[in-house]
Amino acid sequence: MNDTSRPQSWASRAAAVAAVAGATLGVSAPVHSAPPVHVAFPVDVTYEVHELTEGCGVEVWFSMVGTFKGTLVRDRSGTVIGEFDSQPGTRITFSSPTTGTAFDYMFSTTFHSSYPEGLDPGDLVISSATGFVDKVPGLPASAGRMVFPDGEVVAVEDGVPYVNYGDPTIFSGRQNDPEAQDAAICARLRGD
Repeated sequence: MNDTSRPQSWASRAAAVAAVAGATLGVSAPVHSAPPVHVAFPVDVTYEVHELTEGCGVEVWFSMVGTFKGTLVRDRSGTVIGEFDSQPGTRITFSSPTTGTAFDYMFSTTFHSSYPEGLDPGDLVISSATGFVDKVPGLPASAGRMVFPDGEVVAVEDGVPYVNYGDPTIFSGRQNDPEAQDAAICARLRGD
């Protein structure tokens, strides 16, 4: 995750969690490419969101539970050049053990990435995320398309790239203001 600036929204935060938790994004296969590789793995990530705990005055926890599926697109030599990912049945939950309150929504964004420089740590990753992003009670749903043009490969494990997307530079669709979103999360979890 990018430690130098606050993510723009929970969409960015969820995308960053997805990047750390597993493989990301894709391109169409060249005419003479190696067969794609399909991967799937369970995801179960839970952690306290300290900045929300501090701002809300009650503990705030984030969890993501479900399955990540990816299709790795390879060139003729077998090198991964792109990726398409989805999260069928994956659910995001915000909860507060302090108040016993929680809300959740499906994480149903699809990701596409290309690896124009290769898969070495530090290599460029160009990604986009499309679809439903989040639904915080009290606000309209966020949905649309985000473009992450300055991501980088962090590591490769068993041929699957792990990336840091960085912050999105382009967003089309409906996106809530991050401060309004944080306030709505706090209000829901405090029981306001």
